[in-house]
Amino acid sequence: MENVGSEDASGVNMELAIDDTYITLTDNTEDIGTISAGAVNDFPAAFTFTVANNVPDQYNFILNSSITDGTEVWESTMSMIAYAPVLEV
Repeated sequence: MENVGSEDASGVNMELAIDDTYITLTDNTEDIGTISAGAVNDFPAAFTFTVANNVPDQYNFILNSSITDGTEVWESTMSMIAYAPVLEV
């Protein structure tokens, strides 16, 4: 996540949402805290979701994100691809 502003952003929270048959969010919120002006921060393992066993191969899905500092709200989307499992007996 990058703060492209000229001031620090504090009290930042991010929430993901999706309405999808194959994707279930199991941890959809993250308390980001403060991001300094111009800084780029990574948040590994911030969110988790499960993918249904019967997901079609190369299934495109979109996660909706809402980021707020308590005053302003920034919304965006993230496009992802799920791959069906290959099972052999």
